[in-house]
Amino acid sequence: MKQKDAADDAIRKYISFGVNDSKAKRLSDRSKFRQKRYMDLSSITFGHSITEFNINGYDMDNQMVRISYDRRIK
Repeated sequence: MKQKDAADDAIRKYISFGVNDSKAKRLSDRSKFRQKRYMDLSSITFGHSITEFNINGYDMDNQMVRISYDRRIK
């Protein structure tokens, strides 16, 4: 899914740094982002819209979400 999103120019891409990311990592990732090397970035997120979605009865119609395919909960 990451490859599909990375190749699709219609999908908006963002960098999402973690609080512990070093200055060097941030600079390196920004450079890769500018070069469109999206598959080399773990800090990239992809913008998607959701419709007719709810969480515990809370309606989330027509929202923009950012999906990261690389981040993991430790």
